[in-house]
Amino acid sequence: MEETVKACRALDPEKNIFAFMIEWRDDDELKRIFKVCDLSGEDVIVLKRIESDFLLDNFTYNSFAVKDSVLFYLNEKDSTLISVDKNWKPVTHPFTVAYNEHYKKFFRTQRIEIHPTLPIAIISAKGTFLISWKDNKKNLIPLVSLDTNVVTGRYTFSPDGKFIVWRYVDYTKDTDQFYYADVSEKIPGYIGIPRSLPSNYKKQNIEFISWASNPPTVLVVKSDGLYWWHIK
Repeated sequence: MEETVKACRALDPEKNIFAFMIEWRDDDELKRIFKVCDLSGEDVIVLKRIESDFLLDNFTYNSFAVKDSVLFYLNEKDSTLISVDKNWKPVTHPFTVAYNEHYKKFFRTQRIEIHPTLPIAIISAKGTFLISWKDNKKNLIPLVSLDTNVVTGRYTFSPDGKFIVWRYVDYTKDTDQFYYADVSEKIPGYIGIPRSLPSNYKKQNIEFISWASNPPTVLVVKSDGLYWWHIK
């Protein structure tokens, strides 16, 4: 039996405590578990092992998120959001409350991207939404409506939270490029005017997106190589 790590999130970076989503096949049956591990020493210490109870086909690893040392994941049985602490005990978080206030408006959530400091998150489903929970107001702002000709995705905040980058594909114009915008609590709706990043690559599957700093730089790994843009 070969276990594969499908997702990893830092639950407590200062203490090197991480949550891993692991899957394997047992007699052609897909199995998934969570492991909470302490990586502070030479040996890996498994603090918690949790059997997964959401094995539906539409599960995506990017709907597994962390903020304030709280881990969030979707309950695939009813599409609500669950939040637990590093000991895997249920906790109440304002993001969970806000998400579950609006969850019926999301169809098959594919990705949750939580801002590192501001009380906002991007929900990518059939359509894209910004959800905020400042002062527990639970606001929902549609960013991209459901359109079969236009697809956006891969939303990612910079580590300092000042920028957001996303992919934009318009099949009617054969357009595939990235956009970025400023992010600030002073901007109505938190996200500023989109600006395109120059690109001349062909449509391909994106393997990985990450950030570098000094200056802020977004990195995109595609099948034909590495692309990067300095964000100003």
